[in-house]
Amino acid sequence: MTGQASDELDLANLREPHGLFDLIEVVGHGTYGQVYKGRNRQNGKLVAIKVMAVSQDDEEEIKLEINVLKKFSNHRNIATYYGAFVRKMPAGKDDHLWLVMEFCGAGSITDLVKSAKGQSLKEEWIAYLCREILRGLKHLHDNKVIHRDIKGQNVLLTDDAEVKLVDFGVSAQLDKTVGRRNTFIGTPYWMSPEVIVCEENADATYDNRSDLWSLGITAMEMAEGRPPLCELHPMRALFLIPRNPPPKLHASRKWSSRFQSFVEQCLIKNYRQRPFTDKLLTHSFIKDMPSERNIKNQIKEHIDRRPAVPVPSAAAATRSARHENFNPAIAQASDTEDNVSSPSDGDEDDPSQQSAAATAAEPDDEPEEPADELGQRDGTLPPITPNSSAASFGGLANSSGQSGGNGAAAPAAPDEVPQIRKYRKRFSSEIHCAAMWGVNLLIGTETGLNLLDRHGQGKVYQLVSRRRFLQLTVLERQNIVVTLSGGKNRLRVYYLSWLMNKFLKSSDQGALSPETKAMKQGWVNVGELRGVVNFKVVRYERIKFLVIALRDTIELYAWAPKPNNRFMAFKTFTDLPYTPVNVDLTFENDTKMKVLYGSNCGFHAIDLDSNAYLDVYLPGSLEPGEVKPHAIVILPGTQGRHLLLLYNNEGVYYDSNGKRLKDVVVHWAEPPSSVAYISTGQFMGWGNKAIEIRSVDTGQLDGVFMHRREQRLKFLCEKSDKVFFTSAKSGTGSQVYFMTLTKCNW
Repeated sequence: MTGQASDELDLANLREPHGLFDLIEVVGHGTYGQVYKGRNRQNGKLVAIKVMAVSQDDEEEIKLEINVLKKFSNHRNIATYYGAFVRKMPAGKDDHLWLVMEFCGAGSITDLVKSAKGQSLKEEWIAYLCREILRGLKHLHDNKVIHRDIKGQNVLLTDDAEVKLVDFGVSAQLDKTVGRRNTFIGTPYWMSPEVIVCEENADATYDNRSDLWSLGITAMEMAEGRPPLCELHPMRALFLIPRNPPPKLHASRKWSSRFQSFVEQCLIKNYRQRPFTDKLLTHSFIKDMPSERNIKNQIKEHIDRRPAVPVPSAAAATRSARHENFNPAIAQASDTEDNVSSPSDGDEDDPSQQSAAATAAEPDDEPEEPADELGQRDGTLPPITPNSSAASFGGLANSSGQSGGNGAAAPAAPDEVPQIRKYRKRFSSEIHCAAMWGVNLLIGTETGLNLLDRHGQGKVYQLVSRRRFLQLTVLERQNIVVTLSGGKNRLRVYYLSWLMNKFLKSSDQGALSPETKAMKQGWVNVGELRGVVNFKVVRYERIKFLVIALRDTIELYAWAPKPNNRFMAFKTFTDLPYTPVNVDLTFENDTKMKVLYGSNCGFHAIDLDSNAYLDVYLPGSLEPGEVKPHAIVILPGTQGRHLLLLYNNEGVYYDSNGKRLKDVVVHWAEPPSSVAYISTGQFMGWGNKAIEIRSVDTGQLDGVFMHRREQRLKFLCEKSDKVFFTSAKSGTGSQVYFMTLTKCNW
């Protein structure tokens, strides 16, 4: 499969699904969207419909997955592809791709294992399932496709006990080297040693036999209920798999020598000595399997007897599992860069608003407790009544024409009210900033940089000490985190792989790798810049720009790939009439670049081509020096030209040339201490008495949460449907809170 093949597909020209399918219920949730049980209206046949918001970042990967399904799903062990459709969304919002596939009603192998006695399958069942997986893999391998994510969750069963491989989100990317692919596939427990080594060393190689290692681990999962090393943190497993000898089945007396031999053949550590798929199909464990009919009948009887699977594994039909687990970013280990803004990006909506089964919040297993001082003791915030001059969350603001949005709203159903929870860890020093690294949280405080392990026990590990961190942006593909830190307010870049090994060392999870021991310094400064006030990383097409506000200048840097692998100076703007407080970058109509910045007098723009300076908006009601600029929101779907300018307790709509767009002024109930634009197409303000959520399109109030007592809250970061923020209480330290939002509820 080549990259050219994906170019043959134009997502914009796909048919609308309206009138063709009915969405019955949600059967899976994931970062990229939801999976529905659906029905074909024409023939009444059940189908699985994967609904994904098509953002620019994911379009190529989605095309590759569709092309693999179109070309290679004509096999009994591959989930059949029925078609792809695009549901057009309003301007400024990402269109929704509907990927329609065969519905596998019996769930995944993981579901089967969990329902089995002792969470262990019979050996003859394992032989049958392994044979069917091998047949599907042989079909892929014969067509030069590697699956790269074989595990129990990605192998589905039909009601007739037929076996189907699913999830081809990265399998088609064989025209690229691993070093360029930068994709961290799944949790590491099923990953082969050679794939992990390739993440660390771009010069290393692997072939389709990496799928057979994953098959061996899946066989152990079927036998023992879980893969080896799963009790360890994913980062620790990632460290150990290439270094440990191959795992073996426990309780060897329980299993035949043929089964043990099959697992050993799959798990030969040197992949060049590992047999290919066709060779494993002739192994006695597979070849001498008992009657297939009897085995399938037994599995069908078990499926019929067990309770219905309430929600089949989301990973079985989505790519979410590749992104929901921790990404340690060894040698640029991820495609997702949620902390990087893109002026042309639209909203990342929940996939569909047609299903009443969409849940209000994604469950979390990290240790946390209800945010009592922010709401009720059950962890949810109470709806505010109209008599309180505020809208209840989940309701629609009264469209009375008042831009401030103080109109009453319909009360939200209890399940629709987002939950606010806090982590138990109390930081002794003030929290200034945070950024997501995989699913975990990097936290910058007055005294250091910490990792909050959301995947495991909610522990906090200090990675850098005795240094103040004011701002963070993680770029996983570049293997770096950009920081504004230190007593001189320098821009310092830390390598994520170096921080990962600092974590391994601090958590006593193993020795550092030889590569890390050889690394004398895990960071580098960006230029000789001192006195940095604010920075922003902005993506334009394939280029990362770093725009930096200093006390009297604005610097623009751009990421230079190999062999440089660093930010390099692009342009400098001096003699600014106003001192910048915050800064951004926009691309008008994909051609004209403008630096935008806020000052204590208003908002301004600089044309990169002409160096022309422009006052976009100077609030006439305030004296010079009284403006507190909170945020510059580049409105999606406007070609980078339309802005929402938020300052003090107000917000106005202007274009980048200083022309007023709407006769509307957003009014906060109180001046917020922190404001942020979030990917639901809303912006949030954190005041001392309440959190307000407003529509970015209209400025109207979508929701408000009153505090039980006054306190200063500050936005930290967001990812998917979670918004993280912090409190700063005098004498009691700081804590991290998060709110789970589900846009389809408002």
